[in-house]
Amino acid sequence: MSLLYTTISQAVNPAVSVDDCKLDLRIEHAIDDALILSYINAASKYASEVVGRRLISETIKYSIQDFCSVLELPFTPVSEITEIQYFDADNVTQTLSITDFYLYNFDNKTELVVKADVVIPSVFDRRDGVNISFITGFGANSSDIPATITRAIRLLVAHWYENRSSTIVGFAVNEIPMGVESMLSSERIGWVA
Repeated sequence: MSLLYTTISQAVNPAVSVDDCKLDLRIEHAIDDALILSYINAASKYASEVVGRRLISETIKYSIQDFCSVLELPFTPVSEITEIQYFDADNVTQTLSITDFYLYNFDNKTELVVKADVVIPSVFDRRDGVNISFITGFGANSSDIPATITRAIRLLVAHWYENRSSTIVGFAVNEIPMGVESMLSSERIGWVA
């Protein structure tokens, strides 16, 4: 069964700045700023998928069918749980106190654990019986992202800027630079060196 989640609010800031990428490219004009920003957004999305984490803080609503004492959230790290709602036995939305749960961030997962003295309520039988809203990502700014990830994004942006088509006739065809894969793999969830 697939995960049910919705992005409530997307990242406001880019993972790396256009100015930093322009330094890498050694360009000073502003003619290609929009193009570079589009490469930054694409490279950031790619990096996020490879490492299995949101880079810049976003608010997500995650839906599950029922409660259990330990809920594994689909993204890590989680900086804040903003709301926990469920549909009661009469299919009416109820809100739980966030203070009834512990939030544990580990390197490879985030868990929301019901406190021992809390009674888990009955939930109406529906796919989205429980909805947990939370903020995930390394932080609100690019400086919060590990340097290996931002460096990989910058390398990928430079590669795409310099090679604007999928293949170049007369040259060896290469995929994404190996350095990008190596850098992102070291930050990937579940990576064992």
